[in-house]
Amino acid sequence: MKHFLFLFCLVILFGCNEKKETKSIKTIVLYSENDKIPNAGENVKIIIKDTMCPFQKNRAMSDIKNGKLKIYFSFLNFRKDFDIDNYNELEKYLSKYNIAIDTIVDEYSSGCCHSSKFERYCYQNTMKTEIEKKHGKNFLDSLCNLVEKSFVKKNPNRIYEFTECDMVSRYPNTKNYNDMFHKSKRDFFEQFKYPIDYKFKNEKYYSYTTASFLLSKTGKISDLKTEAHLQNFTNRKHKSYFETEVAKFIKTVKFVPATSCGIAVNSKMELSFTNK
Repeated sequence: MKHFLFLFCLVILFGCNEKKETKSIKTIVLYSENDKIPNAGENVKIIIKDTMCPFQKNRAMSDIKNGKLKIYFSFLNFRKDFDIDNYNELEKYLSKYNIAIDTIVDEYSSGCCHSSKFERYCYQNTMKTEIEKKHGKNFLDSLCNLVEKSFVKKNPNRIYEFTECDMVSRYPNTKNYNDMFHKSKRDFFEQFKYPIDYKFKNEKYYSYTTASFLLSKTGKISDLKTEAHLQNFTNRKHKSYFETEVAKFIKTVKFVPATSCGIAVNSKMELSFTNK
């Protein structure tokens, strides 16, 4: 009987301790990203109820019904760094279709860090979908191309960044844009001779030589600069040799002028030659 009472007391004692150790799970509902998110260590269950996105979509639909169409400026696919005059020109094109450029982003859509549980740019995406539905998927890109082409014609002597140009090859006898990089390397190393005492790659990173220059719209090159990056210390005595050989090779190539919107332009050019 004493043993039974002792065991009974132990069961009650441990049962009470377990009840004390058990923590209740707190449920928190988040309605927007502005709501405070609890610390990761807290014993909570988070329920997401995105109320802001439906509100923004309804606001956009209301504006659309009232004949208001807007396109968010970041949704415009420009390749060039334009000044305000070019945006004004695009506004003129868009105004013919009763579309305005929206440069104001609400607090809910801005910011770099956000939870993937909340949808962003709901107003802007609804507007873009409506514009594409009404005028076609390529409508906005076609207007951007018109503005870019106008810009190129107005700036015939401008030197364009590499990425501002059309994705067409500037290296002779190549099939496409990607082939430009592969064939230039292949042609260079087919005629290049490594120094006798050159030590081939045994490090984590590759050694390489870059060539940067200006390519005119007539196909002439100028301002040629080469720089060798040799990972193996003992190979660095050959730095000038690699730079000279790459420069000699570049001067023999009959480059094809870059184009922007199909128009030949002056451009910056850079090629890289990776060693073995």
